Amino acid sequence: MNGCHDDDWLISRFISKSYILLEICTELGPGLERQTARSHALPVPIQVLTTLGFLATGSFQRELADRSGMSQGALSRAIVLNGIIRISASKPSTHQSAICRDFPNVIGAIDCTHIAIKAPSEGEYAYVNRKHFHSLNVQIICDAQMLVVERAIGQLKSRWRCLDRSGGMLLYHPEKVCRIVQACGVLHNIAHRHGVPLREVMALPDDPDPGPNNAQPNAEAIRTRQQLIARI
Repeated sequence: MNGCHDDDWLISRFISKSYILLEICTELGPGLERQTARSHALPVPIQVLTTLGFLATGSFQRELADRSGMSQGALSRAIVLNGIIRISASKPSTHQSAICRDFPNVIGAIDCTHIAIKAPSEGEYAYVNRKHFHSLNVQIICDAQMLVVERAIGQLKSRWRCLDRSGGMLLYHPEKVCRIVQACGVLHNIAHRHGVPLREVMALPDDPDPGPNNAQPNAEAIRTRQQLIARI
């Protein structure tokens, strides 16, 4: 009986994930389909699956391209972050009333997490965090469906491993990393809404304290801060 139950569970999960994939492809289709006479235009499902593979694994684009049998340039063009981000604009949130019922006068919990990036060529110092590595400080807002906001961050990074520092840093310009984070958030909410389970939720250990910071402070930033303090 347990074997039959497990088979039924796996089948239901497969159907659920297939339905979600179809939903995403249908939503993105009009913006991704290219009117071209060339025979090598990538179909919409390939573009969507390529994007999901990149976000879920955090693998290098060249590695994913080799697995998919396409060039690195083609794979890079197939990663459709902007289209995924636009999905959220077309689906207004419906959870605010539930949040208010569960937590009167509270609409959510808020926390931040660091997404490791390579040092950008401009404004490098502004991206050095208190642990002395380069990152984007991402603000996460969680609704009443999660137990604590830290667990929501753990789920987000477990499902979309490109955000997890244990797999390395994101080797992109900060603006693109922002779009990667946004796309992960949109897809995570879709998966959560459809009840797609996570096999495990990884713990988020604190980054080790690297010791004293020997970096030279940014003189312009210090002047700006002092000017703001003087105004206040």
